[in-house]
Formats: sequence, structure tokens, C-alpha cells
Amino acid sequence: MLARFPFGLVERSECVDWLMATAMNMQNDPRIAKLSVWCQFQVPVTTARNLCVREALERDIDIILMVDNDMGPDRGGGTDKFWPRALEFIKSRWDVCPTVIGAAYCGKPPEYAINAFRWRARDPEFPYIKIFYREEAADRVGSGYEAVAAMGTGLVAIDTRIFTGFEGYKLPHPYFYYEYNEDESKVISTEDMVFTRNVNEIFREVAPVVFCDWNAWASHLKIQEIMRPVNPKSPELFRVFRREAEEKVRQEAADGLSPGNGSK
Repeated sequence: MLARFPFGLVERSECVDWLMATAMNMQNDPRIAKLSVWCQFQVPVTTARNLCVREALERDIDIILMVDNDMGPDRGGGTDKFWPRALEFIKSRWDVCPTVIGAAYCGKPPEYAINAFRWRARDPEFPYIKIFYREEAADRVGSGYEAVAAMGTGLVAIDTRIFTGFEGYKLPHPYFYYEYNEDESKVISTEDMVFTRNVNEIFREVAPVVFCDWNAWASHLKIQEIMRPVNPKSPELFRVFRREAEEKVRQEAADGLSPGNGSK
């Protein structure tokens, strides 16, 4: 099932062009017995994604290919196209475990954070989930599939046995939901991170389930306010460099490294 989410009734040409080309390729692919197309304008996104899964199961779908309206699939500077690789990867693991595989992409400014998370640990017995640093992601471009702790679902292929069950394991409903702080004044985990994290938790006894494809990058179509140009002055540049160095030292300390190790 090719599922799209044009929230706000806005669909960008970068995504629409990819959708049309992908649908035509699917129709001509002998590995695909049936193609089902689905669209949802409803918000919030948690409701839309849960509704998508329900519809896919009612249609007896094996794989859901979800794409958000702010994605530019196969436009992020990667080396390969996402869908052909995702289909082949899911098929190659069919008898091992259900698979969730997503394209790599970056978040909105000013952080431009990577959409994938990994396990880190100061103490090996107490690992925790932490986002990939941009430098780490840059080093992984072209390195193929990697099992990750959690990731975004802007462009993702999902084996529906995640929901129907495999060897006695399956994800309970609701599949997608937000997590909040105590007074629910702030979102601390979005629905995609919650979903992929929970899938890993449920199926950890079977095999790795959630993967990021570092070969197939998508662009992220966000609106950015562009200000007037400014010529930087020496004191301003110094403050920027110092702030970046201090942030790197803090990050290294948080990851259990000696403060300043590798930082200048």
C-alpha cells in the first residue's frame, strides 16, 4: 500500500513526482501482486498513521510504504533510490523477522538534526537512546543498512506482520502516539520515535527490526525564514567558535568521554 499524508491539503511537487513514478514502477513490478493506494488528510498525525495501519490490515496488505507531504524522496544526496532497496531488503529478511526500514533525512533548522537514533552508554549496563550526530551520519553516507534504536517515518516501509504478529510477537494498539511531560505541556517523544522504539522493544528477542538506509537519503521540505545578509565580524566569529567548542565538550562529557577529548 502506497500511503501518503498531505496534511493541510499541501503536496509539494518533489513528493508528487516521486509518488507518480513509484506507483508506475510498482504496477510494472512482477514481485508486487496488488498495489493499493491510500491517502489521509486527517490530523493529528498519530490518528492518521493508526488509521493507515487499520486500513492496510483490512485490505490484507503485506508492506506499507508511507510518505509524508514534506518529504523529497531520493533527493537528499544519497547514492540509491529508497523503494527498490527497501522492498528487496524486506524480502531478504522475510523468514527471519518483520522489518521497518526508513530513509535517512535531516530535521528542520536551526539544528538540522538527523532523524535516526542509536544506543549509547556511559555504563554498558545502562544504555540509552541518543540521536546520531550529524558528523556520524555524514560518515555513514553510502554505507547501506544499519539497525537503529529509533527513527523518523517521513519515508518508511513497514512489514505489516509488525501488527499482525510473528512468532508470537506483535506491536499492541495504539501503534503511534505522542509521549508528554508530567503536565502534558511538552511533547518529549513524537509518534514515529515511539513507534520504532516500541517495535524494537517488542521484537528484540527475535532479531533487529528497525533499520536506516544510509544510501537512500530524502530531503526535508521545511519553510525557513531567510533574513538579510550580515558580514560577520571577528568578535562574533570568535563567540561562534567558542560556543561550538563548548557544546562539543558538553556532548562528549554526556557520552562518557573525557571532557575535551578530541575538542579544540
